[in-house]
Amino acid sequence: MPTRNATKKTIALLVFTVVAVFSVQYIMASDVYASSAPKVIIQAMAEDEIQPELLLDKQGRVHLLYFKIADSKSRMGHLFYKQYLPDTEAWSEAIQISQKSYRQPDVIATAKLAVDDLGQVHVTWLGQNPTAYMYSRSDAELENFSAERSLVTEYPEGAEASAVISAHKNTITMSWMAGWDESLRTVYSMSSNDYGKTFGEETMIGDQSIGGCACCGYASEYTQQGELLVAYRSAQNGTERDMQLLSLIDDQKQTQLVDKWQYSSCPVSTNDLTQDNQGNLWITWETAGKIYTSPINPDKQAKPVLIKEPEQAIRQKHPTMAINHSGVKLIAWSEGNGYFSGGELKLQMLDPDSKTLESPSTKGMNPAQFSRVAASALPNDSFLVLY
Repeated sequence: MPTRNATKKTIALLVFTVVAVFSVQYIMASDVYASSAPKVIIQAMAEDEIQPELLLDKQGRVHLLYFKIADSKSRMGHLFYKQYLPDTEAWSEAIQISQKSYRQPDVIATAKLAVDDLGQVHVTWLGQNPTAYMYSRSDAELENFSAERSLVTEYPEGAEASAVISAHKNTITMSWMAGWDESLRTVYSMSSNDYGKTFGEETMIGDQSIGGCACCGYASEYTQQGELLVAYRSAQNGTERDMQLLSLIDDQKQTQLVDKWQYSSCPVSTNDLTQDNQGNLWITWETAGKIYTSPINPDKQAKPVLIKEPEQAIRQKHPTMAINHSGVKLIAWSEGNGYFSGGELKLQMLDPDSKTLESPSTKGMNPAQFSRVAASALPNDSFLVLY
């Protein structure tokens, strides 16, 4: 069970300088002044609980998805669900989702969740033996989950990262990447129009000409207008690991370059898509070991904002963003990661004008091996961070 740590509040300001890197305009921030920051609750996951995923729904409920290790030697375990209860800063009883145990996945293959307009929770994870994209959904009371089922049968090739899942009204869409050859690997999806009872055909929606990174995670989200967005890393010529944003609505699709990255090895990177209460969307990602964010505007080239320079010459990895009702953004990531180690938790808050806010100290807070950090706004405008 997570435990709470104390936090502190102070003030800082944002000064912008502009540099050109890979022909993309980067805005870099330095701390100078800002208004007081909201409360941040930081909790450590229990020793046998890893890979938290948090989501605040439109009803103000905070959902948690996580993997619980049942056997420390084999690393086999199950997927579980809880709700955070902000009034008491406590958690509901855990509900087991997966029926068949599986080995804890790598950080790029963590389970994902979405909530539909009826308040039902939809979950996908990467099953094993055989490898499969699994799916389950809750009942309306959030007391039970349906029997797990494998959805993808036609395009399962090269499954390394987990699928992602998004909901818009009665539509539930699962997206994944398929293809043994990275240069031809791309995004596929399948949708349900009856709240996950049945799913339609598997369809290629990505641009196959730009390839897809096989060892990178990705993110998806629906806009308020019903446009599906998928943020993923392409793979071209063995060195081009660029961040891309795919959009799809009414069978019209477009792929927009977000950021370029020349890199000849596998980045093992992840990214995040976050929507505020006005429907504005932000993308947060890693380029060359540093974390960037940008508002999403389909008509303009992204202008990446560097969140914060690393404290040392070490990598920043696996970012997540949460936005409260006042428009304050909290970005959380880990720093100094190894391939398996979780690094150290880092936080940065930005006010609605993107001025930096002093954030609580996270010294000595280390995500477990194979794990990552998670963040969510709370109904009272504070934040919850799990590591």
